[in-house]
Amino acid sequence: MPTIAFLLVILGLILLCWGWQMTKNICSKTEVPGWTWLLMLISCFIFAYAAFLHAIMKKPVASLL
Repeated sequence: MPTIAFLLVILGLILLCWGWQMTKNICSKTEVPGWTWLLMLISCFIFAYAAFLHAIMKKPVASLL
């Protein structure tokens, strides 16, 4: 498993989760639909990052390209 790729994806997941939490706080305080869309997009990115992390752990990066 490539260490740099693994660490970058983990860092991305941490930052996305932090952003999700901040966006969730804003969504609870406002009724603007744009914030709800942003929350859904961040959720999709978190899912995609987790799926990519799973793929990195199962296969070498060369086979992913």
